[in-house]
Amino acid sequence: IGHYVDDGGDWAWPTNKGYKITSGFTWRWGKHHDAIDIAYLPLNSPIYAARGGTVVTAKRGTGSGWTLGNYVVIDHGNGIYTLYAHLNTISVSAGQTVAKGKVLGGMGQTGQATGVHLHFGAFYGMPYNGGRAFNPLELYR
Repeated sequence: IGHYVDDGGDWAWPTNKGYKITSGFTWRWGKHHDAIDIAYLPLNSPIYAARGGTVVTAKRGTGSGWTLGNYVVIDHGNGIYTLYAHLNTISVSAGQTVAKGKVLGGMGQTGQATGVHLHFGAFYGMPYNGGRAFNPLELYR
């Protein structure tokens, strides 16, 4: 599977082509889904940094209840953060500087997930720690 980076803009898509967005930035199951779900790619498909920045979290999620599973958060500067959750593998570490298109890990279904997919979020401020979610599709407009 090739390296997929759209260099036509500031933001690269975080997966290879062939995906489908299976859940949007919307209300579902009685609460707001603060991300989009990108699916229909195989287990361990590469997940890419949507833009360069600093990895602030690279966590293997464990425990019961609601969880993102294995996830990565990148600080892109200017208050913008991206979140990549339910990863099967993680290939970066907190504190690491990454370029746009850097492989962060492999797509998975860790945590509370209904199948192999990427939960891709965008936030003004740190995700789930005071940050405000916005639709990540706005990064590509």
